[in-house]
Amino acid sequence: MIGAFIASYCLSAQGTKVHLQNYTPYILEHNLIKSDQTNTAGGCSPIWEGSSSITGLLVLSNAPSAITPVESFYESDLNLSNTFNPLYPQTPGIDRWILNNDYSNPYVLPGATIPLSSSNAATSLGFKFGIKDPTTGTNVAGYFPIGYISCGQPPILDLSAYTTLIQASYFTFADEEWVVFY
Repeated sequence: MIGAFIASYCLSAQGTKVHLQNYTPYILEHNLIKSDQTNTAGGCSPIWEGSSSITGLLVLSNAPSAITPVESFYESDLNLSNTFNPLYPQTPGIDRWILNNDYSNPYVLPGATIPLSSSNAATSLGFKFGIKDPTTGTNVAGYFPIGYISCGQPPILDLSAYTTLIQASYFTFADEEWVVFY
């Protein structure tokens, strides 16, 4: 059923807003990658990698139950990625953005301003994430890719090639990008 849903809504146009839903009993630690997959001649630049300037990886809590997800949401403007959203209070703020693997010159929010033209050009979403046990705090699996990770390659739509501990689906719907962990 999920496969049919993904197949019917995995559109060629990429979304700009990002939704994450975690239905699993695990904590997810991740970074978020946005790129311009239409610019394959230019290495899919700009490539923005978002993380936390304090903890490195972003932390999405485990779900309180199998039917109640922990949700996070990011606007398309990367400058807003560190702004608290009361509709999605568990969204981990992204306050550190790396442009095109230039780790020596990060954009740290607030303070740095990401050029809007570059922010808007990066419309394809990718994640690399690990899975943590909420009781022990130890990493139990990962780090796995999903979405657009490699320039010019199709997105990774699920985790079936990587793990059976949890599953995830990447898809676009209504010009917004979604990753649902279950």
